[in-house]
Amino acid sequence: MIADAPLLTSVLAWRLIKFIALLLAAAGTAGAFLPERLELRQRSVYGLATVGLALLWIAGMGLVRAGGYSLGTPWLAGSTLLSIVWLQLLASAVERPERRSLGWALASTLALVAALALMVLRPG
Repeated sequence: MIADAPLLTSVLAWRLIKFIALLLAAAGTAGAFLPERLELRQRSVYGLATVGLALLWIAGMGLVRAGGYSLGTPWLAGSTLLSIVWLQLLASAVERPERRSLGWALASTLALVAALALMVLRPG
């Protein structure tokens, strides 16, 4: 039990970082569509969502190592792909003012939620 303490501490630290990263990602997603001014929307995506994604991946790699998972696991590959799709949707949505719409917001939110679901449920 004592020998597992550093691993448990490591997993909890990575989970905390991942949670903070998820909050940044969610704030960046909301900030991509809620403000009227395009500059504020861009700042949210490039300053919050991008940093959130980087931290999600870093913490995810820490959890993958601690859990002994393979990088070729389907849920891991799927969540990585969906997170790339999510950020691409956000970046595209803030390039033009007319893309501030419910459709773009739903698509990007769905991609983020689907990636999160794969990370939490780990199917297959």
